[in-house]
Amino acid sequence: MPAGKYKRTPAIRAKMSKAHKGKKLTKEHAEKIRQSNIGRKHSKESIKNMSDGRKGFKHLAESKLKISNANKGKKRTKEFIRKLKESRLGENNPNWKDGATDSNKLIRNSPQYKVWRKKCLSRDNFVCQKTGVSGGELIVHHINNFADFPELRFKPSNGITLCRKAHYEFHKIYGKKNNAHEQLLEFLNAYNTIMNQIKRQPCEIFSRVNGYLRPVNNWNDAKQQEFSDRKTFKVKK
Repeated sequence: MPAGKYKRTPAIRAKMSKAHKGKKLTKEHAEKIRQSNIGRKHSKESIKNMSDGRKGFKHLAESKLKISNANKGKKRTKEFIRKLKESRLGENNPNWKDGATDSNKLIRNSPQYKVWRKKCLSRDNFVCQKTGVSGGELIVHHINNFADFPELRFKPSNGITLCRKAHYEFHKIYGKKNNAHEQLLEFLNAYNTIMNQIKRQPCEIFSRVNGYLRPVNNWNDAKQQEFSDRKTFKVKK
């Protein structure tokens, strides 16, 4: 047959599969294949074709079980892990962009940015300025947004502490461009208005006085003062 590319029909593929079933490559043959593939790289077109061919593919439950059983008890050697790591560094990484690191990422990982973030968190006592929640996953939000106001990126007055949920809600409403102080005020005031509209059920505290459970509000002033001075002690077992 003349040299070139030929599309294999499903019938031909089935015949080839049947012909190769049960056959095992000799060590010499396997080594020749390995040597021939050293340094070989797929073209972008070939990678795209392989990717498109796998789209929507799912392993059968039986196939998943076979793969799982085949890998049980196997451990990767340190040498294998090292080679795997090296194979994905630099130009070999699919996210490689000619050695250029995103400037945004460089700034956000810089010591200056970390100092600015710490100052804002300390000033706000590590409390979300919208919800009042302390600790947890806190984010320092740029009041005038990061991209449009480079001169304000590291000024503590341009940062405010928000929890992750509040930060997400802000950008969902106002987007990530042209953010300003007026938007933040509107965002915080809207939350305060909602909280003020919520009717809360008054809580009545009962405690023992002279052996009887009674509402603390009904006690005389001396007994109420005594109640407020009470302390809780933990007894070690």
